[in-house]
Amino acid sequence: MMHRIIHSGFVHAIGLLALLTVTSPVLAEAVKVVAFSQDDMTNDWRHQQVMDVRKHLAHREDIQFIHRDAGGNTAVQMQQIKQLIADKVDVLIASPRESRGLSEVIREAHQAGIPVVLQGRKIDYDAYTTFISPDNQAIAKEAAGYLNQTLPEGAKIFMLSGVAGNSVTRARTRAFLDTLNPDFKVIERRGDFIRSRALVATDQLLESGERFAAIYAHSDSMAIGARLALQKHGIDPADLVIVGIDYIQPAREALLAGQQSVSYTYPTGGKQGAAIVEKILDGQPVPKQVTIEHQMVTPELANQVEPIF
Repeated sequence: MMHRIIHSGFVHAIGLLALLTVTSPVLAEAVKVVAFSQDDMTNDWRHQQVMDVRKHLAHREDIQFIHRDAGGNTAVQMQQIKQLIADKVDVLIASPRESRGLSEVIREAHQAGIPVVLQGRKIDYDAYTTFISPDNQAIAKEAAGYLNQTLPEGAKIFMLSGVAGNSVTRARTRAFLDTLNPDFKVIERRGDFIRSRALVATDQLLESGERFAAIYAHSDSMAIGARLALQKHGIDPADLVIVGIDYIQPAREALLAGQQSVSYTYPTGGKQGAAIVEKILDGQPVPKQVTIEHQMVTPELANQVEPIF
């Protein structure tokens, strides 16, 4: 394992006949390196996830926390993880951009004896120590159920989906479509969980003359982008049913302003991830999966429920 050793040195008295040594004992405590491989930190939620882990590990002087940002590039994230394996980090935390391209390299880390904590997104293999996430399928089913009860038959729904090929996007799509009223028409565009990309995707759809009664955004960041595009085209977001996931501060503001209908809390899992890391380094057993509770937040509840950040 890669360790950083802290030493207190000897004090040399230059010009004196005797060598004076420090009376305090030499420190030889090994610092454990915990590395977080993040998909894309331009995404505010993913940036906060890394910062939450850092914050909750900050009290441990025996842990050095580092992170790598792949900038939304699967190949870059793969190379970064390979380097972390070569560096022999003590724990690898990863939120893989997509499972197909990253499952193998994460399995390599696990097989190399490095404990692997997956935050929010799974891989195709069972080669990890702990997976931490809210239940994406349950959230998607609840979102579909809400729209089933709210929209008239034959309504058109615009779905802004996340990054293709990762477990979160798959769950939030499949469970949603499986639960949705089959009479509804769904138009899907990718926003990759990024506000600016959702804005562009929504703008292009509206430019084509397409209209819809509701928006189902895989993240509240994308819901923000969609609202900006609606306003550009002279459409009041309050006239649509808008469902988002994460419940960040802008989502609370939109709920209170009547410009969003529902959000679902989706904690970053940083606190839980840090706790798992500590148990691993302290030699304690850890569960294979940690499921974080979520909550549906309506405009009536927005003043009572604190945003995740």
